[in-house]
Amino acid sequence: MEILTKLGAIPINIPWLETYTALERGIADGVLCPIAPMKGLKLTEVTPHHTILNLQVSPFFAVMNQSKWNSLSPQDQKIIDELSKGTMSKLCGTKLREGDEIDSKWMSQKGEKFYELSPEEIAKCVDAIKPLREKFISDLEAKGLPGKKILEEILRLAKQY
Repeated sequence: MEILTKLGAIPINIPWLETYTALERGIADGVLCPIAPMKGLKLTEVTPHHTILNLQVSPFFAVMNQSKWNSLSPQDQKIIDELSKGTMSKLCGTKLREGDEIDSKWMSQKGEKFYELSPEEIAKCVDAIKPLREKFISDLEAKGLPGKKILEEILRLAKQY
């Protein structure tokens, strides 16, 4: 929400299942989301124009009840641990990217338009959100964490992936 505000939008937070209706009725003018849920939620029916921003990454994760974990055999726990150390995240990332490519092609074939920001426009966005990066660093450092190093690593990984 803070990113959108810094970029000049007036963000509203609505549940996913209400997004279609909000767009259809003009309550919202757009939605910030990955391509992945657009087809399944039928958002493509109410959003024929798509701007690729690459603004953020929304992590997702799986959790397990501690007592259920404790009930698993050591062998099963080991398998889950091994898959949790990157194998599953790489597989999910690959499948989401493949799905994005398939859905983007489908959307283009329907006549939907995609726009990408120029390097100059991207630079303006980065400048606009700089105060949020500085706040991120100071918030972490106030907790005794290396905020600047963490941000540098995030940015390095963003370029890498």
